[in-house]
Amino acid sequence: MKLRIPAIIAAAFLVLAAAGCTSGAGSSAARLDTPSRHVTNGLMLLENQKTDAALREFRRAIELDAAYSPAYVGLGLAYGHQGDLKKGFSQLQTAQKYARNQDQKRQVKEAYQRLGAMNRGQGHD
Repeated sequence: MKLRIPAIIAAAFLVLAAAGCTSGAGSSAARLDTPSRHVTNGLMLLENQKTDAALREFRRAIELDAAYSPAYVGLGLAYGHQGDLKKGFSQLQTAQKYARNQDQKRQVKEAYQRLGAMNRGQGHD
């Protein structure tokens, strides 16, 4: 099943754009090693069917910020893409717990809908 996540990618770009509005201090490598950057990379990798690489990106985002909801959304979608819906839904529960604003809550809701569609696609109710 091909996974389409354009709305989540768009939201990730908005998060990235907001994060990019910081001062110019610090190295460029440090600016690239942010949770939002890793989630954006992970979503692009997931869209290109590179699930293992996407999982690494989402995990790195969590290493940088253990309460970063979009990273758990990404993990949930990646696990769902691999067919492990139970693990995917578990990650979305964590994402919901850490959702800090309406945009993150919306991302969680959309991810639940996508995993639900994957679940129905596999013949589960």
